[in-house]
Parts: sequence; structure tokens; C-alpha cells
Amino acid sequence: MKMTKKTVSLEMKPLQVVVSVPEGATDKDILELAKEEAVTQLKTKFPAVTYLITAGTTLSLEECVPGRVIRYKEEIGCIFEVKANRKFPVSIFLSGGRKLNIKPVGLEAVNNESLIGSVNNERLEYMKEANEWTIGDTAYIPVGDKAKRVVISKVTKSQINASELSIEGQRKYFTLKANQYRLLCDTENEAKSFLRK
Repeated sequence: MKMTKKTVSLEMKPLQVVVSVPEGATDKDILELAKEEAVTQLKTKFPAVTYLITAGTTLSLEECVPGRVIRYKEEIGCIFEVKANRKFPVSIFLSGGRKLNIKPVGLEAVNNESLIGSVNNERLEYMKEANEWTIGDTAYIPVGDKAKRVVISKVTKSQINASELSIEGQRKYFTLKANQYRLLCDTENEAKSFLRK
């Protein structure tokens, strides 16, 4: 029988345990006792859970960075924002311009660099006419002698952060001031027109 890896993510309701604590016990001591009791409780009566089964290995929150190309429920997409303090900390876009705020559960790393070309979230036509960009739009930017593929990861009144699309978990981003917004291009050919000759 051939074996394959699957990641099973279980989400449980909070588990509450009662422990007998000796006088003078520290919080650390109490926590250790609570962990032991929790394991005992889980062995005898496993709580109700919601679950998600995915092929392969999923990403942790620490591995989620803007610009990372991912697979989510068999679709290729990209992470464009991560805010760890939110209930759904990872913002992604998928084909057709769908944007989702999710937990990293179910996000798979992509190992094929050629998939970067299939990641596209063009800005809407009225945004093009107004020459405006929004978080999650994909673009090209001239860097050195190349046109780099980026996703807009932050927009303020005075600057735009554009994260380079990558299959790796290391974030590389470019900060553009207002007078540099013209360097953001909808097509690779537009970006190449800015390259040094």
C-alpha cells in the first residue's frame, strides 16, 4: 500500500480542567498540572472538533508572508497581507479576484516556480482609469534589469508596499513613494519600458 502525507487540522472548543494544587504553587506549576490533566481527559473523552484534511504539509502562521504563492483547496493564489492579531490573520486572493481572510490551516506551500506566472489579480478597470492601486492587486515593477512580479501589500496616503511574488517564505518588498507610483505597471511590457538600457 502506497502511503501519502496528509495534514489534518483539528479545531477544538476550549478545554477546561480542574486540578488539585499544593499551597505555594507557581503559575508554571499549575500549568504543568493542568497539561497533565488535559492529556488524561483527552484520552478518555475526546471533545467535538471541526477539521480540515489537506494533501501534503500546510503552512504555519510564521511561514505566511505577503507575496508567497500558495495553494488553497486546489486553487493557486497568493498571500497579500498577514495580521497575526486578527481572528482570520491571513489575507489571500485566488483566481477570479476572490479575496479571503482565513486562518493558515489548509494553505499549502507551492514548490513550482513556474506557477508564479499563473497568479494574477488585475486591478479593476475603474482603478486603472483613476491610476489607483489597492491591497491585493498584482503588478510588475522594474528593478535593475528585470521586471519583477509583485502584489500590493500595503497602501497609505504617502506610500505603497509591493511584495515580490515568490514560492519561498522570505518576504522581499519594495516601498514606493507617491512620485514612484508610475513604476507600478499592469503588464510586464510596460515595466520593461522603464528598464535601464
